[in-house]
Amino acid sequence: MCAARAWVFGAYFLFSTACSEEPFSVSQLSFDHSILSKDATYLVFLGDTQWYFSSDRESKYYKAALDWVCEAWEKGFDVAAVLNPGDVTNDNTLQEWRRFDKVMKEAGLSMPVLYSTGNHDYPALEQRSKISERALPFFDYFISYHDSLVVARYGTGIDNVLFRIRIQGEPWLVLSLEFGPRKEVLSWASEILDVYNKQSVVLLTHAYLFDEKDLYNSNSVSGFQDWAPKYTFSDAGDGLDIWENVVRRAPQVKMVLCGHNHFSAVVLSENDFAMEVLQLRFDPSNQPNGGNGWLQLLEISKPEAGADNGSLIRGWVYNPILNQVMDDVAGNFEFIIK
Repeated sequence: MCAARAWVFGAYFLFSTACSEEPFSVSQLSFDHSILSKDATYLVFLGDTQWYFSSDRESKYYKAALDWVCEAWEKGFDVAAVLNPGDVTNDNTLQEWRRFDKVMKEAGLSMPVLYSTGNHDYPALEQRSKISERALPFFDYFISYHDSLVVARYGTGIDNVLFRIRIQGEPWLVLSLEFGPRKEVLSWASEILDVYNKQSVVLLTHAYLFDEKDLYNSNSVSGFQDWAPKYTFSDAGDGLDIWENVVRRAPQVKMVLCGHNHFSAVVLSENDFAMEVLQLRFDPSNQPNGGNGWLQLLEISKPEAGADNGSLIRGWVYNPILNQVMDDVAGNFEFIIK
């Protein structure tokens, strides 16, 4: 018997369901990469991974998805980075983080794996009185970056970092911002983008899009917003704060990637420069088996010769274990980067 979860009246309840001890044999998986093109560059967006590390069984689904990414890289496909919006684990326990560490070491990914912090990555409320409220003891210990990836950071931590990657042979930046970024962090982010203003930017954060149309907004007139950042930290900024103070002011920010809410959403908003910004949410943690191996694939291809309409982004919500694209979800789309 295995434990499964149901979300009922604002809480998770555990119930038992029959399942095999081994969900599949990793050694017998035969991955298909026909969805990929050698002429494009890919960002692999994992979404919230918290339930994968609740057990060894569920972590196998995460490991299989990473194996597909690793095999794609080995076959010569251009995977620029793997991105995680936070909530790496669910209860922020040493056992869960050790399980995460084991899977990542076994996967041995060669491309950058970049994270932002989620609310589940911070100590429980009763522990914060003993240490700094924004302390990340396990996150800081189990996640590290090579110096060559880091362009700039806020303070000495790894929760607010500007990274360098390459897409279609061109330099890009990934700006990772903490869960519920504080005012001083948003000021830093705006200032650092003023300095590095020539390269396209992907902004990675945890809680940004509340639903299929609205950003997290502490002053929302539409009423209560589940899991809003302000309910975790009193000094937390929200999605609207990020948009107003960073994204809309920086023409080089081409997309915002976030998690925190199930499952898939895409919002397009016009910035101060009359350019649409792609804002995408992906959180598969409501799926069976911790996420069942679902990924958000982002394919970026060069414009046709002589074209002035920008690069094309295609998105798919894809499961490499099933070799299947999920039907009728927002994460399947096309968008032109201006």
